[in-house]
Amino acid sequence: MFLLAMPAIAQQAVEPPKEKPSVEQTAPRPPEIQAVETAIRKSDFADARRKALALLDGKFAKRDPKAAAYAAYLLAQSDMYAENWKDLYDTLFKRADTVIRNLDQRRADEFGLLLADAAGRTGRVDEQDRLLDLHVETVARRSGEDSEAAFNARVDAAYSQLTAKRPEIAEKRLFATLNAMELVGRADLFFNTVGQAGENFRRFAGADTAQRIFQRGLDSKLMETDTGPGKGFLMFNVGVFLCGDKNYDEAIKFGYQALTVLADHFGMGSVEVLNAYDGLAQTMHAAGQLASAEAAYQYIYENGLKSLGEDNADLWRIMNNRAAVLRSLKLPAAALEFDKYAYDKRYKAFGGGANDTVISAMNMAHDLFEAERWKDAKAALASIGRIVAQPGFNPNYRRQTERWQAYAQYRLGERKFSKKEIQSRDTTQFTDGADIEQSLSFLGLYADEAEKMGRNEDAEAYREHAVATAREQLGEAHPMTFEAELLLARLQQKADAKAAIDTYRKLDAVMFDWARSSVSASGSLRAGQAVRILADDMLGSLAEFATRNSDAAELFASALDNWKTLTRGTERQLRVEAETISDPQLRDLIRAYFSDFGRFREIVTATLYTEALAPQRQAMEDARKALNAELEKRGGAPVQPWIKSAIEETGPVARPAQGDVIVDLAVVSEWPADRGGSPSKYRIFAAISRADASAEVVEVDAFDPRDGKAEPTSGFIEKLAKIVGEAAKGAKALYVIPTDFLYPLDFAELRSTGGKRLGELVDVHIATSRQAYQFRAKEDRPSAGDGILLAGGLAYNDDGSTYLPGSRDEVEKIAAIARGKNLVVRVAEGKDGSEAAMRAATGGKAILHFSTHGFFMPGEGLSARLMNAGFELSGAKLSDEPTETDDDNIVYARELLSWNLRASQLVVISACDTALGDIGVTSTVRGLPLALSVAGTRRTLLTVEKVDDAATVQFMARFYENLLGGDLSYADAFVKTKRDAWAGQIDGFPAALTSAYILFEH
Repeated sequence: MFLLAMPAIAQQAVEPPKEKPSVEQTAPRPPEIQAVETAIRKSDFADARRKALALLDGKFAKRDPKAAAYAAYLLAQSDMYAENWKDLYDTLFKRADTVIRNLDQRRADEFGLLLADAAGRTGRVDEQDRLLDLHVETVARRSGEDSEAAFNARVDAAYSQLTAKRPEIAEKRLFATLNAMELVGRADLFFNTVGQAGENFRRFAGADTAQRIFQRGLDSKLMETDTGPGKGFLMFNVGVFLCGDKNYDEAIKFGYQALTVLADHFGMGSVEVLNAYDGLAQTMHAAGQLASAEAAYQYIYENGLKSLGEDNADLWRIMNNRAAVLRSLKLPAAALEFDKYAYDKRYKAFGGGANDTVISAMNMAHDLFEAERWKDAKAALASIGRIVAQPGFNPNYRRQTERWQAYAQYRLGERKFSKKEIQSRDTTQFTDGADIEQSLSFLGLYADEAEKMGRNEDAEAYREHAVATAREQLGEAHPMTFEAELLLARLQQKADAKAAIDTYRKLDAVMFDWARSSVSASGSLRAGQAVRILADDMLGSLAEFATRNSDAAELFASALDNWKTLTRGTERQLRVEAETISDPQLRDLIRAYFSDFGRFREIVTATLYTEALAPQRQAMEDARKALNAELEKRGGAPVQPWIKSAIEETGPVARPAQGDVIVDLAVVSEWPADRGGSPSKYRIFAAISRADASAEVVEVDAFDPRDGKAEPTSGFIEKLAKIVGEAAKGAKALYVIPTDFLYPLDFAELRSTGGKRLGELVDVHIATSRQAYQFRAKEDRPSAGDGILLAGGLAYNDDGSTYLPGSRDEVEKIAAIARGKNLVVRVAEGKDGSEAAMRAATGGKAILHFSTHGFFMPGEGLSARLMNAGFELSGAKLSDEPTETDDDNIVYARELLSWNLRASQLVVISACDTALGDIGVTSTVRGLPLALSVAGTRRTLLTVEKVDDAATVQFMARFYENLLGGDLSYADAFVKTKRDAWAGQIDGFPAALTSAYILFEH
């Protein structure tokens, strides 16, 4: 059976030591033999040699020659482990014939190979070749020249020459063996040999030799003719080799090819495929593609549980490797969950001293350090230290454990650095030979201690060293590098603001590109959460700096707009072109690309990509290619694929016009050290922009959601009203860009202490981005001849008896107003407003108005799929499990992503809770506002709470009267309608209800 050679690519605590072949137990063994076996198991090879030697001659050998031969075999194995090749040869060569004659066939073959190894490693090359030729001839005579045993004997002979530092001779012998295998069509054996030989030759002869071996396999005619799984295993091993050579793109390509072959042969739930998928995920991890690796592990874990069961050693290894990815994503609480599970299972199965159990324990200590649980980490290390101090454990275990123990002592204050040690800037006692996680931990420790001593220059040197180390080993786009750079920027704020701003600017650019092109395309919700936390750390630090530095304030304002929209500069420029160009064809191509791109991005941001999404991905690519073809005709630069775009530093955002003020709000979460559960604090900042002044950043408030204050309190509302009111003084119009839980807030209703509503003092508008403000005047009012679709009085059951009476009155009143202004009106009532009919009818309409039932269902799973919000149409069929189909006549937010609303200037969902949504992990609130914007509409009029059916009729009728009768823009008509309500001028509509309705500019 083939074995997948999987080196420890994942960032695990330690590399496992080489496993020793088990000493086969055949009872009964003489006590003297058992004593030798016990010494070998304890790795006390000197004792094993002494005891075995005593059994080779004398009374024991005469009494039981077969047991004496077995003692010689054990002595050879013990000397091999201890690498006592000279002693092995000198002691056993002259006894070889007697020993081999009294051993069983398998052990006799192994003993002969060990003698050949010893001859080669002690410089007796002619003797080695003689012994190897004899071994090969013996096996071929016994089993047949073309047998698997004979071919394996030839391969073993090549390995013996290889380990004796004779790579050229070994390579020739190997290639001759491969040629013979190919000639007789032994495909499985051929591919298996190539895979294992490539790795072995890489270790002992270098990458060039390994590459020749792998290329020999790939060039074989068996790659074309064989229908078995062998070539899949070969492709996997080629991928592992390329990963070790840091050729990650090619490694991942081979990994996917291997998966395809193995899945076709064994099935997706097989251990072979899951192990291959694990190897691919580890390659992604090594390549820094952490989001893709975590998405892969989510799939592997779920399928592994189903097919292998939870009591499976392969699954435990996969869980440890997944934890390593989560730790790299800076999610130690999540990593600890998987590491502890694997540890508990391994402890129960293998015991606390087993190699695999120790690996899980060491990984748990890593997680505890990342979570800043110093005491728990120290306690875990104490147990590990006692185990790895025993003979036979890899010395790397001991060294790594000792370093971590020292780290814990410093963090707990049990040890302290002297001033001289900090000034030396020498960390080699802890970082030489350490892995990247330990190195960065100690560099951070030294920097922290330097800052405590007030030695900021030394601290900066340590921080810069950490950044350089992270970049060199992990690359720029990695959470560990981000963390190192953020710590450097925070330190630079104290003495060199310009340097700090430069560091923030570069950090923001790389982190944003990583989040947008890698994480947002992965479909991993955990990776999305990691991005949210990393962005919160960076933006929170920058915002605090921006409250006292105007240049930092400008950077924060532009970075904030990027993160809230996940839009980069090249896409902003595309929208500028779409809004300003006179060519309708190019404009439509740009907007079509934005819709298809936005739809695919929003789906895969939080749900795993599968082949079911291939049509959406293809639509995005088709739209991009069509756009590029037109751009090429005009000499324009092509739009790059989403996940391959170049890194761009953030540029200036749209400035307000004279008389306007923009208040862009940010909710920045502070997270506990373990990154688990919920934020420990919400901090709210306002980035205020005016036409003739630098940006200003103000901290509005902060509160702890763990105290039951997850929603804005009255005290917070008062602070927000005061800051926004101060910003709006002297302005004609205030544009608020909300975020997170501030989306449902009606800013026009805010009152500073006992005063008037803000909307009575200034025109208050809600925009979803800076570009929404920039192009607010585009198509800002309907014209004669424009189409309007009105759906109301819809029959929710088959006989038409259940409908909202007020909704019929609503659309009929609006229809009368619209016809009076020469709009082309289509009304859907009763059974005419099915989902399929309404989807088809939206095309080309300037206004879409749905008066019906709406809903919002909070929940992570529904939010990830954008099935958490929607509205009902004719014949609506409610279900416990929402699905994407027109047959249910329920329009979910996810379905709206595929509606073509690019011609619509305004979409009104006159129903309950239609503006509500869940807070997204990387972008804005996930619900109807997001979906309608992606689908292409410029504006939406939605509700943030339950609304009264009869009162809504009056409010909406007055809105359309103001819009069509007063030649006002949509935004101005909405402002006027609210003021009419506040003044008591809308019959049947209480002023208190106005806060339910919000108009968003997209």
